[in-house]
Amino acid sequence: MASTLDDFTTGAHDVTINAGLDLAYQTGGMISGARWTQLIVALNPRNQPAHLDTGSAFFNVSAGAEQYLRVELGYGWNALAGAGLPTGVPMDLASLGRAIRTNFHSADQIVNFNVVAFSMGGWSSHGVNLSAGTNPVSQDFEFTAFTSNGKEADFTQLTDLVFVFQTFADFVISSIEVV
Repeated sequence: MASTLDDFTTGAHDVTINAGLDLAYQTGGMISGARWTQLIVALNPRNQPAHLDTGSAFFNVSAGAEQYLRVELGYGWNALAGAGLPTGVPMDLASLGRAIRTNFHSADQIVNFNVVAFSMGGWSSHGVNLSAGTNPVSQDFEFTAFTSNGKEADFTQLTDLVFVFQTFADFVISSIEVV
């Protein structure tokens, strides 16, 4: 059975920028009680707007023509501190399942997608290039695939979990779960 980390129904944030970055903290019903989002316009030769919004049951990202974006979505101690909340204890995702599942509603181009897990003993990451598609698709990252210097990440002691997207694409995520 899946445990929902974020279904994007709480923590509304809506921003449009043409250059630079937007870093924002939201609180709500997501894992750890807080998240941060960062929209970075890395390339924008046509000066088009980039858009990010959440809180409407989706995490929506729209890129302008020929625009390259980096989008970050984070949970844990950095999100809590940024929202002015106490950090508490590390997150234990291992007790909830064996993999992180990201449910994409759509992506109109390839999305370079990575998850970075920070634990008491260090950090590790895992990533893929997600193919374009208009049909919903789920991407699972097994906990055992997260390694750094040959050592598996400790998903019983996570301090932060960061999703990193680098793309020219518009994409929509409906939820993030542990399965």
